[in-house]
Amino acid sequence: MPGAFRVAYEREPDFFLSARLLGPHCDVLVLRAGTEVVGLATRSVRLHYVGGVPRPVGYLSALRIAEPYRRGTALARGYALLRELHGDGRAERYFSTIVSANTEARALLTSGRCGLPRYVELGEYTTSVLPVRRKPKRYKGPVEVVRGGGPGWPDPLCGFLATELPLHDLTPCWTKAELDGGDGLLPRPDDFVLAFRRGELVGTASLWDQTACKQYRLCAYGGILGVLRPGLNVLAGALGWPSLPPEGSLLSQAVVGHVAVTGDDPDIAAALLSALERLAAERGLRFLLLGLMSQDPLLLALRRKPRLTYRSTVYEVLWEGEGRLAGRTVRPELGLL
Repeated sequence: MPGAFRVAYEREPDFFLSARLLGPHCDVLVLRAGTEVVGLATRSVRLHYVGGVPRPVGYLSALRIAEPYRRGTALARGYALLRELHGDGRAERYFSTIVSANTEARALLTSGRCGLPRYVELGEYTTSVLPVRRKPKRYKGPVEVVRGGGPGWPDPLCGFLATELPLHDLTPCWTKAELDGGDGLLPRPDDFVLAFRRGELVGTASLWDQTACKQYRLCAYGGILGVLRPGLNVLAGALGWPSLPPEGSLLSQAVVGHVAVTGDDPDIAAALLSALERLAAERGLRFLLLGLMSQDPLLLALRRKPRLTYRSTVYEVLWEGEGRLAGRTVRPELGLL
């Protein structure tokens, strides 16, 4: 995918294992030329909060068509099949994301041609790539941050998320089994950090290492970043930061998941990120990935942190006759995209 740095999304060793992350139901559509797969798309469905209520929401993702087949009827036929699948009633509404720099795909998919549904822009989504220092500083502030697990887990976490997540649309509805480690693809109890203020739970986040089934390969640096990388790496080494990895390498990273903060307080979010950075350093990870809408107040927690950013655009995808979201803020979960 294009951008300031080109990234390839990999799903080793089994694409269908990674598809389980998207939701309890996932349809995989493939385009074949003979025996060769030359196109791909997925429709996944899981419960998300919409208007404060859990609703079945579909996510349209992983759309790829090999260059020689992009100018034919493949796209129209694929969306016709998606429209047919929509008739099963599993999803009430859909959303999707497109890399903002992929202007060709954005122009085509939002054109409404060839029977495509309407793509209504909900805003820009920023994925921040945060380097993990070898010796992270310990947070000093008004909140106490502790690791998850222990007696009664995950009941306090369940209650807190059930209160905070409905305040934004397109946030996932997590089950108790998922918050307790699920099927091994989700964070374990000791991957969570919890923030308390005067004994009250006020924030949560998790270190979600998905590399067992979902990887990001850094293919190339673009523009000025590629020119400056050698010098930046010298500076990073002197400051104790990880260097920018060489082209072609897999990122040693984890997603910051399950973010919920009382009052969207960026200072609480900064405390949680500080704890996750220490945890990531203990496990030998070099980067944290945090995804938030570009106007999200929690991004203020990153105001003093060096980072690379990767921008996408979030769309609501509407078939004929469906109503739009009511204009509330949205907060999709990066680990489910």
